[in-house]
Amino acid sequence: MLRRHKPLPAGLATLFLLLLLVSLAARFWAGEQVYRFIGPTHIAAGSGQVWIFVSGQLFRLSPGGESVGVYPSSQTGLEGDPIDLKVMSDGRLLLAEQQPARIRLCDPGTWECEPILAAVSPGIKRQFKIIPGKQSGAWLLTDAAGDTLWEMQQSATEPRALLPAGTLAGPNDLVFDNNDGLWVADTDHRRIAELVAGDDGGYIPGREHSAVNELTVDQRWYPMMLAVTSDQRLWVAQAADFSKPWSDLVVYDPEGGAQALINLPEGAYATDVAVLDDQVLVTDLEQFAVYRIDPGSLAVNRFGDESFRRSLGDIQQSRLEYDRLGTWALVSLVACGALMILFAILATPKGKRWTQLPSAFDPESVT
Repeated sequence: MLRRHKPLPAGLATLFLLLLLVSLAARFWAGEQVYRFIGPTHIAAGSGQVWIFVSGQLFRLSPGGESVGVYPSSQTGLEGDPIDLKVMSDGRLLLAEQQPARIRLCDPGTWECEPILAAVSPGIKRQFKIIPGKQSGAWLLTDAAGDTLWEMQQSATEPRALLPAGTLAGPNDLVFDNNDGLWVADTDHRRIAELVAGDDGGYIPGREHSAVNELTVDQRWYPMMLAVTSDQRLWVAQAADFSKPWSDLVVYDPEGGAQALINLPEGAYATDVAVLDDQVLVTDLEQFAVYRIDPGSLAVNRFGDESFRRSLGDIQQSRLEYDRLGTWALVSLVACGALMILFAILATPKGKRWTQLPSAFDPESVT
């Protein structure tokens, strides 16, 4: 008597398929939510105020770290993470974005914003930074995609290249020192480079310091962001390869090169650095923190009052919750997939579960 094989009930198969689809959707959704809750990425200081961008919001603090206000994207008009953030001498806030590419000067009191350099903004492709030039109405911009330093007049329609081709590679942040020397994070050349004014109105290379030095740790040799203290020292956020969550803060002497490696907390990822009065401020993407560093002793302390730290902690907790959800969704996805394969095997007659290997070719059996 033949034994009939019972197939997997249709309802159970449908249930496992539904769970598989739900787990897949939950995994993608949780992954998207994780990237909404990120630590502080940009900081700007000046005119008695400190601005920090965290997870779609701008936090405003006093020089002492007291919370002044929190401004969501609905108020600031930011359509994504800014690529640069600066406080102007008149107290206005410069917001530079890449998606869409635009640069605005905003009054923090009313959040009325004036677009600037509208003609050149769409042409700047990646990691551009911008500072006011030394001439009235002039702006200096780096373009990492084009390996270029541009000068742009507010009334002009075309930018002007200030350096010969090939001088920079993937330039990022730029800053003037107290002697009007211009320093650039020449990222892909793994150095910080001084640019001095040339006779033709452009710039020529001056001093340079390699980011590959005795203080470099685990190939964290890509300078990204710069700041200059009153003693002319350069404070540089140096990252590893973009796929690795590592970044340090290194201090350079303009003459002698790398001088000190700041002892940030374990697992810190320095993303941006700013100078306000007698303090250096640095953002930590991974630990959801901002630090205040004394330039003399190099002592590191947390910056911000209890309200600000609690806000960062809440954002970090939300990220951890979505991260856990994504992990459980992945586990469920793998489990459902494995069970569906198992039941498919059990629902197949034993003699037909596996494809039989073809027999070896026997030339003697061929007529």
